[in-house]
Amino acid sequence: MADYPREVERLELPSDVFLREGSRLRPGADLLSRGMFSSDATVDFGRGAEAVVASLFPGFDPRLVCQDLVGAPGGSSVVVDRAPGGLSISVSDRRFESCHRRLLRGGGGELWMANDELVLEGSERGQGTGLRVFARQAAACRALGIGQIAVVAARGPAHPDGYYVWALFGYTGQLDARLARAASAAFPEFAPIVAVEQLVRIPGGLDWWRVNGETWTGVFEVDGESFLTLVDRASDKRLRFDRGIDPLVADGSEIELYQSMVESFLERAPSNPAAYTPAACLERAASHRRIVEAMNGP
Repeated sequence: MADYPREVERLELPSDVFLREGSRLRPGADLLSRGMFSSDATVDFGRGAEAVVASLFPGFDPRLVCQDLVGAPGGSSVVVDRAPGGLSISVSDRRFESCHRRLLRGGGGELWMANDELVLEGSERGQGTGLRVFARQAAACRALGIGQIAVVAARGPAHPDGYYVWALFGYTGQLDARLARAASAAFPEFAPIVAVEQLVRIPGGLDWWRVNGETWTGVFEVDGESFLTLVDRASDKRLRFDRGIDPLVADGSEIELYQSMVESFLERAPSNPAAYTPAACLERAASHRRIVEAMNGP
C-alpha cells in the first residue's frame, strides 16, 4: 500500500497546508488543528464504493483517501456510496450541521469534486474550522490529481455566509449580468467587473460584496491561482501546523482579528495580476462552464 501522506508531502506544499505523518499531525500543530485532526475518521463504504475508490486511486488506502478528500475531522463518521457519475460522501461530526460532497468524472475522464453542502454549527463559525477542513481537502485533491472543486456559494437563512467565505478561500466565478453592471457602476475605474474573484480584489470590493452579494457557483482550481489564494489565506490566518502558532486569541476576539485580516489579504496586489483581468476571468469562467452547469442542475 502506497504511503499516501508521504505522497502529499512530496508535492512540497507550503508548511501552512495541512500535512500529516501517518494518522497524526506533525508536532507543534496549532490547538484547533490538534483537536480536529489528531486521529482518523471512521469510514464506511456502501456496496461497491470501496472498489470504485481503489480503482480510481490504485495503491492508496481507500479509507484514508476518502476522509481526506472531504477534510473529515478525527472521530467523525464518513459514509461513501456509489452515485450517478461517481461517489457520494457524507460526513457526520459534532462541528457540522451537515456536510456532503461528491467525487465525479467529467466527460473527458477528468475527476472533480462537488462540495454540495457544508454548514457549520453556530459555535464553529468564524473560528477557522471551515478553512482547515477545506485546506485539507484541497491538499488531498492536489495530491491525487483532482483538478477542480465546485461549490454553490449560497446566501440565505440556512447558509448566511457561504457567498462571502468561499470567495476568501480562492473560488472563482462569473457574476451574472445584473450584478456585473451594479459592481461596474459602483467601481467605474475598474470596469468592466465580470467575476467575483476580480471584484473582491478591488479596494472596497469585498465590503460591497458582503452587502450586495448573492448566491453564485464557484470553481476552485486545485493547480491554479485558487490554490495560491488558499495558501495565502492559511498564512494570514496563522494556520501553521509545524510552528505551533495558535490562531485563537486568548481574549476571545478571534472574530475581530479575522475581520481585520480580510482586507489586507484580498485587497493587496495579487502575485499574478494578469490572472484577474476581465479577459482572464471570462476565459476561466468559460473553461468551467460544464462544471457550473452540472452544479446548477437542469
